Amino acid sequence: MPALRGTTDARPDMKRFNFNLFFALDAILHARTLTEAANNLHVTQPAMSVSLKKLRAYFEDELVVYSATETRYTELAIALRPRIRATLQSARDALGLSLDFDPLTDGRTLTVTAPDIVEYVFLNEVFGAVQREAPHLSLVSKPFSYEPVDLLFREPLDVAIVSEAFSLPDYPSMELFSDELCCLIWEGNSKVGETMTEAEYFSLRHAAIEHTPNAMRHPVGAALHHLHGRRDIAVKTGAYSTLPRLVVGGDLVITTLRRFADMCASTMPLRVVPCPVETPRLTFVAQWQSYRDREPIILWLVELMKRVSMQMAPASVPEPGLAA
Repeated sequence: MPALRGTTDARPDMKRFNFNLFFALDAILHARTLTEAANNLHVTQPAMSVSLKKLRAYFEDELVVYSATETRYTELAIALRPRIRATLQSARDALGLSLDFDPLTDGRTLTVTAPDIVEYVFLNEVFGAVQREAPHLSLVSKPFSYEPVDLLFREPLDVAIVSEAFSLPDYPSMELFSDELCCLIWEGNSKVGETMTEAEYFSLRHAAIEHTPNAMRHPVGAALHHLHGRRDIAVKTGAYSTLPRLVVGGDLVITTLRRFADMCASTMPLRVVPCPVETPRLTFVAQWQSYRDREPIILWLVELMKRVSMQMAPASVPEPGLAA
């Protein structure tokens, strides 16, 4: 495998490099065609073609080869993709940096991301608190990508909420809340009484998240990994919000966070029962980039999240000794 070019290559002085080409390169590295890249950057296709020619000359590499059937990136282009995205994000952060923050008047937009189940049981409370305390601030919740934290921050993002099991020590962190797993069943379930035995748990059929690599990074999917092969999964879905509806009218079982189960049982004909098998308690934390650790608006947001978590009504208490 050919080595990537190093910083000692005889390239033109960086001071003479047109940094606007970074935007063109980022668009090219994230688009299927040159026309798509041009559209994403709101320039013409000929203008984007000129930018690509300049980039190829500077890097002395083809970077990307287009054909009728595929788009092929060179090894250098693949290596550049995350670096260019991170460079642009750092530039945006620097240009948008303000150490002055007044929640009553600030009109900036903050972007957060969290697993779907955390969005259901926690982020809605955070949104309400932000509207009350910072009426001009905007909060955007991005769809969660089940990948390592450092990859999450390659996209524009202020705060990520992740399972503590998947958090990274290189990023500042604040614990938000923890919860246990329980079982959710239809209130007319004919096979389960007030409690469920371990034998019943494994004899009943279950509804669960689709078993994919992403599902294994889902906080609930990861917590139940030690039961893989022992549960009889009858129905799988890629949408966590669909799970409660799948058990209504039948004898299926869902294993989920107690806060989520309580929320569903309050609005649907469902019943919450303690999980009869040992499962780990799940803890969720907020993480952000270390260079923003003293930024007032970031500190305000994570502290608000912590206050919201402390004010949340505790989940109903299960039988003791069932959570690890």
